[in-house]
Order: sequence, then structure tokens, then C-alpha cells
Amino acid sequence: MLAEVVKICQQEKIDSIVCGLSLDFSGQNNPIAVDAKNFCDQLATKTGLPLNFENEALTSVLAGQISPRNKELDARAAALILQRYLDRQS
Repeated sequence: MLAEVVKICQQEKIDSIVCGLSLDFSGQNNPIAVDAKNFCDQLATKTGLPLNFENEALTSVLAGQISPRNKELDARAAALILQRYLDRQS
């Protein structure tokens, strides 16, 4: 999977990476966070691109409120994470 994402980054001329940071309600890493952070770190290393983490708290809940279709839930949550990041940049 890592190689596929690296290839997409190269093909699409991506200039930075935004990864969701999975924290629990006390602000600590949850069990998924360690694996996700390792993947993102490897991706940044392989691509040489800057890596940005954005808190993904409640994005799945919000995505489910937008549209309850589970098939698209992860994509909608990812869009919300990216939008949070972009909003903080302006």
C-alpha cells in the first residue's frame, strides 16, 4: 500500500502530505495512532515531502451526519480532515 501511495504522490505532483492524527478525548494517541503515524512517517521519508498532522477527532461522526452511506464515510472524513488543515492555513 505504501508503494501505491508514493506512486500517486509522484504522478499527481503532490507537494505536501496531510495525515489524520487519531487521538483519544484526552489528547493522547489511541491504538490506531501509532500505526497511522508510522505509515505517514514512512510515506514522508519515501517521497521527501513535508508531513502535516491534523487532528481527526469526530470527523467520522461529522461525515456520517453529512450522509449516512457507509461506503463513502472514510472519504468524507478524509475530506473534513483536509478542510480543517486548509482552514488553519488561511
